[in-house]
Amino acid sequence: MRKRILFRIHSMERGERQNILLSILNSLDIKKYEPMVLLDIFQGGLLQAIPTHIPVFFIAKGEEFYKPNIGLRFFRGGLRRIRLSMYHHFPKWFMRKIDMLTPDIEIAMMDSVLEDLIKSPFKKSRKINWFHSEKSLDSKMDGKQLLLLTHQCDMTIFISHITKSHVERCLGTEVYNGICIRNLYNVEEIKYRSLEPIGDDQLFLNQDHAIFVSVGSLDYQNGYNVLIEAHWELMKEGIDHRIIVIGDGPDYSSLKKKIKSLGIENSFHLLGNKENPYPYIAKATCYIQPLCYRAYSLCVEEAIILGKPVISTYDLASKGRIFQDKTGLLINFSKYGLKKGIKKFLLDTDFVNHLDKNLKSLDFSQYDEYACEQLEGIL
Repeated sequence: MRKRILFRIHSMERGERQNILLSILNSLDIKKYEPMVLLDIFQGGLLQAIPTHIPVFFIAKGEEFYKPNIGLRFFRGGLRRIRLSMYHHFPKWFMRKIDMLTPDIEIAMMDSVLEDLIKSPFKKSRKINWFHSEKSLDSKMDGKQLLLLTHQCDMTIFISHITKSHVERCLGTEVYNGICIRNLYNVEEIKYRSLEPIGDDQLFLNQDHAIFVSVGSLDYQNGYNVLIEAHWELMKEGIDHRIIVIGDGPDYSSLKKKIKSLGIENSFHLLGNKENPYPYIAKATCYIQPLCYRAYSLCVEEAIILGKPVISTYDLASKGRIFQDKTGLLINFSKYGLKKGIKKFLLDTDFVNHLDKNLKSLDFSQYDEYACEQLEGIL
């Protein structure tokens, strides 16, 4: 008999947790498992990427499924908040209403749905918390509450021993139900999708300059404001290059204004969210991740899979993946650190050739198989 697994996540807006969920869904053996997905809000560009044989349940519809109407949008937003609040208080009633089969295992893919996992009306199911990164400690939920909920789960999955150790130091105690497994990436799918055409954006990638690509949410935690300043100063020094950022977020307008005020619109490009970021990474000279907090970036590993050297700020998670001077360069998060890293890639040809040689020697052929075996071993 197949095990039913319910994956809980807020929405399918583009993000690292959503990408990890899709990798898991595509990797699970359907002869052994019967996966289901529960969304707080039915919305997001990755909805269509969920395999068609997997049932998707939701509490409320997203705004994208209604006709544009400013007045009604405000009204619908209010109703959506009320509906979600009712769900948080009366989950048993909602589960009966959506007619979901009883799961054997429930997995919270992000901390915003962790409390709902604990309150699940499916009392006999195993509860698993998928702790993606230390960024969860920067959420509205404080450390004590997070630890309390985490310890009410049967298991907490960390994506690296380094992440687990750092979280335990931040919380001041051991996460005694924590285990570590590799993330699933679907290596062949990443490589295949990196070959897709990118249309008019090809103009940004055909220029006769070194191109640094980054993928991430445009918020203060990802450090793009500092990257803009570093780029501007390097351009003033005559060190010519281009930077392309894929992603959207609350700081988009302010970053756009900053780029314009510094007069670097022709060399620093914010291209917004993309259905498929892999072709951009594949065409880059180097992948750059200017994180200003200690967290895990899925895109760093994906860039390495695509054979791209990486510049990443010196965070604990990156230390475990980027072997200094072998597949990339770890730097301190500062304007000076970013400038120094970019300069090295632009001016030290021997160093770049050394990284390229190391990247070509990496073998990912068994990666997904091993990661999937790890996951199935705990389900």
